[in-house]
This record gives sequence, C-alpha cells and structure tokens, in this order.
Amino acid sequence: MKGKKLVQFIGIGFLSLVMIFSIVISAQEAQAKPVTLVLTTHEAPGGTYATGFYAAWMAEIEKRTNGQVKIEPHFGGELVNMMDAYDACRKGAVDVAGFLTQMVTGKFPMDEIVTFTTYDNINYRIGRSFYELYKKFPEFQAEYKDVKLLFLGATYFTSLTSTKKTGPITSMDQINGKKYVGIGKWASARAEALGWSLASLPPQDVFTAFQTGVVDAGPMGTLFILWDWGWGELFPYCTRVRTNSTPIAIVLNLDKWNKLSKDVQNAMDETIEWSIDYHDEWQIKVDIDLKPKIAEKFGTEFLELTKEETARWNAADQPVRDKYVAELEANGMPGKELMAEWLRLEEKYSTPPDFAK
Repeated sequence: MKGKKLVQFIGIGFLSLVMIFSIVISAQEAQAKPVTLVLTTHEAPGGTYATGFYAAWMAEIEKRTNGQVKIEPHFGGELVNMMDAYDACRKGAVDVAGFLTQMVTGKFPMDEIVTFTTYDNINYRIGRSFYELYKKFPEFQAEYKDVKLLFLGATYFTSLTSTKKTGPITSMDQINGKKYVGIGKWASARAEALGWSLASLPPQDVFTAFQTGVVDAGPMGTLFILWDWGWGELFPYCTRVRTNSTPIAIVLNLDKWNKLSKDVQNAMDETIEWSIDYHDEWQIKVDIDLKPKIAEKFGTEFLELTKEETARWNAADQPVRDKYVAELEANGMPGKELMAEWLRLEEKYSTPPDFAK
C-alpha cells in the first residue's frame, strides 16, 4: 500500500514538473515571437523625417530588443489624422502614435514651454532640455500617465516665412496686422504680441491659404517642410528668427506596454535618451544641409534680425511669457520654476556643436 502511494506521489510530482516546464517553454516561445507595433504619424512618407529620424528610431528599437519588437509605420496620416493620433493610441486603435502635443487641446500644458524659445538665443539641445524638464517635474510626467512615453523632442529651428506679396519681414513695423498662421495656443499668442493678425486654419487648408494669398506669413521655416513638401515655392523669404519650437512625442498604448516582457520594456526605456540625442543632432545637420539646397532650388532669401530688432521682439514677448506662467500657477502647476529652468537650459545649451560652428 505504501509502495503504491509512493509511486502515485512520484507520478504526480513528475507530471507537475512537466507542466511547469511546458509553461516556461511556452512563455519563452511566446516572448521569442516578435511583437509588431502599428505606428501612425502625420510625417510625409519618404520624406526627410521618415527616412532620417523614424527609420533610425525604429531600427534602434528592433536592435535593442534583439528583434523582439518591430514597428510597422504608417505615414502621412494614413490611419489617423494628426489631431486624433494621441486619442487613437490611448484607446488602442493604433499601438504607437507620433504626434505634436500642442495639437491635443488642453492635455499637455507643460509641454507648451517648448513654444517659448527666446528670439535672441539658440538651444542646440532642445530635445534634451525638454526631456530634462519632463524628468524634473512630476506634473510634467503626469501628462503622459495614460500612455507609455517612448520619445520626447522638439523642432530645432522654426523660422518665419513670408510670401512674395508680403515681402521680407525684418522688423515688427513690417508686420502691422498681416495675416499669420498660428500653431497652438501660445505660439499664436506670441505672434499676436508682435502685431500679427491670426488666421485659424485646419492643417489641410494651410497650403492653399498661402497659395491664394489668404494668409501672408507663418512659422513654416522648419527647413524639411520647405524641402519635402515643396512649400519652398510659396516662400521666397525666410527670416532666421526662432519663432517657436514645436513639441513632439511618440507614445505607446499602455495595455500593449504592459504585455511586453520586463527585458523588452527595459530595452525600450534605454532607447529614449539615445533617440533624443540622435534627434537633436540629426535636426541640426538637416538644417545645415538643406539651407543651401532650398536657396538654390526655390531662390529663397534667408534674412536675419538686427540685435536691436531682436530685443524689441523679446520685449513684446515678455507679457505672453508672464501670462503662460500665471496660467500654470493658477492651475496648480509650477509655472515660475518651469520657465526659469527652461531659460537656464536654453543658456546651458547655447554653444553650437563643433560640426555646426
């Protein structure tokens, strides 16, 4: 009798070990199978951003996860338009969304700090500055609590562009109520402070509005836009003053993130800082490369403000900065500290890298 029980006990133990071993093997096999994440972005297919930044970022994700994560990109708003990309990702209609955070009304107020580039300084590490603010302020991190952040960046140099009818703009006196395309609440407020009359247009109507003379100028001078989209033909004048910067994020659906193994999550987290540094440097190189090409192809004239004129623009801008800070403070966010830290980082990173000197 005791012998039978011993045999039964050994048999049950053996079966248990087999089951445990099978579960472990199944889990390993499931994890070994690559996960494909569907990405949506408004960036042009085959354009500078798609072939330059996104291609490198997707390759780095795949490399660091040892091929366990692959990104399936859909460019040009093929799946979701730019205005709805964040919500589509949050709700799981797409896995990953690359979007401009200022297009999501009221959701990312602290991201708007990136809009406040000063007119007399250049931040050569603007994405790094943006991410340092994100890490420093819990309120900043809370804006992304419904998704998983994969990348945070900002446009390097957004110049002022004007049409042939409008003429070159090198002084506030030349603005005088001319029509301007504002992008986002605070970028628009800054433009108004300089004397522009704002034209509120959906993204798909902007090109036609410039083409037909409905609007006169706008912050379209991120050079890959002029090059990739052919918008250089609309703007014979590009004033190299930093009108604003645009915050950019790439986020992953939270449920998708939670289903990934810890090793894969760690690898993707490690990619964040690499991608920010890569993006900052890549943008500067693109700007340097495209400037002479645009001048040759479209006949674009690149202009500068005088030191005295730049000081006028900064003075006109100060009340808008103060209003932004006050609005954040009124909503329980550290507006004063955020602005002070932003300006400190702008100064810290104002020395150009050797290849940009």
